[in-house]
Amino acid sequence: MARVPPGRIHDVSAPAVPPRLNRFTAVRDIGLAGTTPLAVKTGAWEITSKSTSDGTLIPQAALDRMTPDVLARTLASASAQAGKTHAHTTRECITAEDLESGANFGVDDEDDNCRHEVLASTPTTQKLRSVCTGDNARKLLASFTAQSPVQIAGAVDIEGESGKVHVEISARWLGTSCAGVDE
Repeated sequence: MARVPPGRIHDVSAPAVPPRLNRFTAVRDIGLAGTTPLAVKTGAWEITSKSTSDGTLIPQAALDRMTPDVLARTLASASAQAGKTHAHTTRECITAEDLESGANFGVDDEDDNCRHEVLASTPTTQKLRSVCTGDNARKLLASFTAQSPVQIAGAVDIEGESGKVHVEISARWLGTSCAGVDE
């Protein structure tokens, strides 16, 4: 894949990989030519995301197709969850290639309808923006900070037509071996 300089937009045209459950947005496979990747170690990482929602990121078209009973339960559930924080922890293998192409530290959503833009990347910070169109239209702004070579902190804000999600991310390096860890 060709590298994309900061400020340039990259359209993802590769076949979509099914997104992982409980994951958000689209920052994978972003090229960072002419920039420096985050100065963190490669290997196994434990990533904890704490998300807070207001509304739902379910596309309006999908809501419109629901039966009245399913729609009522879905909206009631979204309302009950609004403002509450939900934590999710995963483990991932972060490679040198991931760091070079814009490692996303737990934020995943392979969507052919998304355009990704690198706003900045240095050894200590990385800022990304995604705009997705189509039935699941949404916007994302992500910021990651390398607090040390073994610790990352970040924040992701996602806005869809029917709601918003804010995600706080913390990641810690577990070791060089990725045995038994999702890649």
